Amino acid sequence: MSFEGTRFEKLENSIKNEINRKRKSSSGGKVEKANRSAKVPRTKQDEIRINENQLKAKRAEAAAQQKSQPAARNVPLPAGSEVYTNERTVYVQGLPFGATEDDVRNFFKGSGDIASIRLPKWHDSGKLKGYGHIEFKKSEGAAKALDLNGEYLQDRYLTIERPMVPRALSNSETIQPSEKPAGCRTIFIKNLPYETSEAEITETFRVYGPIKNVRLAVWNHTGKLKGIGYIEFKREDSAETAVKKSGLLELKGRKILTDYETGAPKGSYRKSDAPAK
Repeated sequence: MSFEGTRFEKLENSIKNEINRKRKSSSGGKVEKANRSAKVPRTKQDEIRINENQLKAKRAEAAAQQKSQPAARNVPLPAGSEVYTNERTVYVQGLPFGATEDDVRNFFKGSGDIASIRLPKWHDSGKLKGYGHIEFKKSEGAAKALDLNGEYLQDRYLTIERPMVPRALSNSETIQPSEKPAGCRTIFIKNLPYETSEAEITETFRVYGPIKNVRLAVWNHTGKLKGIGYIEFKREDSAETAVKKSGLLELKGRKILTDYETGAPKGSYRKSDAPAK
């Protein structure tokens, strides 16, 4: 092999080596870039930062929705709605099911003095249903409580807003009572407090006339009240008056709704719970 041939071969090999080096360098850069873009496990600070950003976004969304809502119309509210819609009360949802009334009270205590807390519970477990009403002694307390919208109680995000009229009360103004059966002296009652008794029901409804008996439905597996029942009056006109006055009588802060007993199943009554004919 001549000197020139050897020199040309070395030059060719040098060029090939340079090309291979650049290829490796370029490939390595892509791998490095891919590694940088790959997902890595989040740290505790990352989780806190993400939660804070989500919380800010939810607050902004809630504020925007509240501003976009039309002004309340000046229309008469159903009887009993003032218990829920006064300026001292807020509605809260998203409560932890395992929370207690004390947990909820402690959460809101910084807003002002609390007059009452109404937290519905499941009858079988006794745990919270996840929503309720908080009534403060002053309207300023409710206003401060609204500022807590979006905060967390334990591990649950809370939504706090002004309350609306309960469906049971709003429906009572639009739904007509059942047609009165001939000679009917028995009425169906609902929206009862779960911590009441036959004696208290009798005392409340005796204003409409003498009562023969009261029957309250209970859950078979717990023995707790279902919130519905029957009242049999001694006179027919007493039953008629009680139905006409549906929603006007109150027991332990709840407006009692009434209707004629027609023999058809009512609410959550089972056939075995229905009154004997």
